[in-house]
Amino acid sequence: MTLFSRNQSLGTVFAGWLTAIVLAGWASIATAQSDLLITAPNDNTIERFDGFTGEYLGSFVSAGSGGLSRPGGVAVGPDGNVYVTSISTNRVLRYNGTTGAFVDVFAEGNGLNSPNNILFHNNQMFVGQFNSGGNGFVKRYDANTGAFIDNFLDVDFADGIEFVGDTVLVSNFFGGVNRFSLDDGAFIDEFIASGEGGLLNPTALLELANGDLLVSSYGTNEVKRYGIDGTYLGDAITGLARPEGLAIGLDGNLYAGSYALGIVNRYDIDTFAFQNEFANHGPVTNFFTFRGAAVPEPTATLMVGLVIAGIAARRRRKRILA
Repeated sequence: MTLFSRNQSLGTVFAGWLTAIVLAGWASIATAQSDLLITAPNDNTIERFDGFTGEYLGSFVSAGSGGLSRPGGVAVGPDGNVYVTSISTNRVLRYNGTTGAFVDVFAEGNGLNSPNNILFHNNQMFVGQFNSGGNGFVKRYDANTGAFIDNFLDVDFADGIEFVGDTVLVSNFFGGVNRFSLDDGAFIDEFIASGEGGLLNPTALLELANGDLLVSSYGTNEVKRYGIDGTYLGDAITGLARPEGLAIGLDGNLYAGSYALGIVNRYDIDTFAFQNEFANHGPVTNFFTFRGAAVPEPTATLMVGLVIAGIAARRRRKRILA
C-alpha cells in the first residue's frame, strides 16, 4: 500500500498536510476565549463580555457559586483557571477557566481578612486586604498549591497592586501609593503622597509602556498620570464615577471601570481620548481582567497555507516536465 500515487510528489502531500495544520491552528485560535471578566459584588457573580466587541455573554460564575460573596479582585492563574477574592467570606476561590464551574477554596485562613485585589507574579499569588490595624498586609501564596508564604507587604487598605521592575507599588485607599522591594518586601518610600496632583482615595494602578503610572482617584472620579519619579503629569481621564479597575485591553487600548455605574470605558492608549462605553453590567463592579489574544485574520492565515501549497505544486510540475 502506497501513501501517495506515482504522479503525486511528497512536497504536494506535505503542503496539503501543512495547510490543514495551519487551518486547524487558526480554528483553535479563533475559538479560544478572548473575553473580559468583571466582578459584580452586588450580584455575587463574575460577568463575562466579548473581549473585542463588549457584547454581554452572561454570567461566567453564577450567583454565590462556591460561596462567592461580594467578589473583589479577579485574575487568571498560571493553570488557566480564574481566581476571585470573596471579600465577605475571607477566601480566594478558584473556578474552571473554561466553564466557570467552582473548583475549590484556593486560599483562606492565616489572618486573611477582607481580601481585595489579586495578582499573579513569578509563580506567586499576591492578595491585598482592605484592612488595617496590623492586618493590612499584602499576603503572598504559592500560585500552584495555595500554600501561605508570608505577610509580604505592610500597607493598610491595599487596593491597587502593580509590579514595576524590581519593586511593587501598592495604593492605600486612605493614603497614597507606597513602594516596596520585590526582593524582600521592604518598604522603600511613599512613591506618590496622598493629595499629590489632587489624588484622593487611590485604587487601581497601571504602568504604561513609557514608564508612566496611571492611578485611579476614586475620591475625585479621575485617573491621574505620574512620571517614573512619581511627579504628577496631569489627569489622563476625567468624568468617571468612582473609578476602580484599569487594564490594557486585547486591542491595545486603555480600559477604565466606574464602580458606581458598573461600566467599563475604552480610551485611546496614547491620547487618553474617550472612545466608547465598552461594557455595562449596571451597579456595581469592582475589578476586571481581560484574557485571550488577538485573533488573526482568517484570510491571512489561509493565504499562508495556499502559498506553501502553490510552491510545492510548482516544484512538482517542474520535475514532471524535466
